[in-house]
Amino acid sequence: MIPIAALISIAGLIVCNLWISSSRIDPASLLFIVWNCVPVFVTLGVNALHRKTPIKRRMQRFGMTGFSIVNLGLTALSHLMWMFDIGKTKTGSSTSALLFVFLPISAMFFGLVGFLVGLVVGSLGGEPDQPTPG
Repeated sequence: MIPIAALISIAGLIVCNLWISSSRIDPASLLFIVWNCVPVFVTLGVNALHRKTPIKRRMQRFGMTGFSIVNLGLTALSHLMWMFDIGKTKTGSSTSALLFVFLPISAMFFGLVGFLVGLVVGSLGGEPDQPTPG
C-alpha cells in the first residue's frame, strides 16, 4: 500500500511539472522553478528518510504525514490557483507573482506547523509504539 504522503509527493511533482511545461524556460527562470519545487524535494526526502529508518513512535509517523500534507497541499494549491487564475490570483495585482518568491518559505513553515499538529494527534492515540513495516 502506498502511503498518503507518497501520493501527495507525486501530486506535488505533477503540479511542478505542469508549471515547468507551461512556462518559457531560460536559465534565470530555471533557478526560480527549482526554488519553487524545494518543498516537493524536501517532502520526498522526508518520505525517503521515513522509509529507510524504522520509526517506532506513532506520533513521529503522524508528524511526518502532517508535514507532507500541509507542505505539499499549500504548494500545489498555490500553483493551481495561479495556473487557472482562481480568485484572480494571477491577474488581480501587478505584484501577484511575488507569491512564488515567498511560497517555499511559507510552505515549509506551515509544513512544520503540520508536523507539530501531527505529533500532538499521534500522541493522543492509544496504540502502543511499534516499528513501521519496512
